[in-house]
This record gives sequence, structure tokens and C-alpha cells, in this order.
Amino acid sequence: MQLLRKFENAGNIFFFSCRNNRAIQPGESPYSVVKDSIVFTDSSFDVNILNKKTNVLLSLKLETLEKNTARFRINELNPIRPRYEVKDVLIQEPRTVR
Repeated sequence: MQLLRKFENAGNIFFFSCRNNRAIQPGESPYSVVKDSIVFTDSSFDVNILNKKTNVLLSLKLETLEKNTARFRINELNPIRPRYEVKDVLIQEPRTVR
């Protein structure tokens, strides 16, 4: 517990110092779902999200996988450069389930 308190007080730790989102009050999020973009399949949920402050569209994909796990990915819909994705990290793509 003492180690956790140390991290909570450390301003340079990413997962405890996400200052951009800490200041957001309930109901004031700059993100909104683009309702016409929602797509359900047997094993995934796809939707576009709009950042109202920057007018950047994001693509969110949530996939259900084996062993009660999920894969959650967010990328810019129209990036200036494609996101770098590390190859050969997984032996194979995870199998989705219904």
C-alpha cells in the first residue's frame, strides 16, 4: 500500500498523472459517439468517436476473445501517418468468439 501511495504522488508516472482527463467533470467530455457509425457483429462492436475540441474522428473497435477476454483498439480514422503496429508480437491473431 505504501508503494501505491508513492506512485499516486509521483507526478511523472503516466498511469497516475493523466492530467488531461482528470480535470474533466462528469458530462463535460470532449468525446461523443457518432451514432450513425455503430456496427455490431457476432464478435465485435465498431463505432466512430468525435473529439469535439479538435474535430478528430477516432475509430473504436471492441472484440470479444476466447477465455472471457476482450480486445479494445482506438485509432485515428484518418491519420496523417498510419499508426506503427509492432509485428510478430503475437504468435497468431487472437480468435474471436460470439
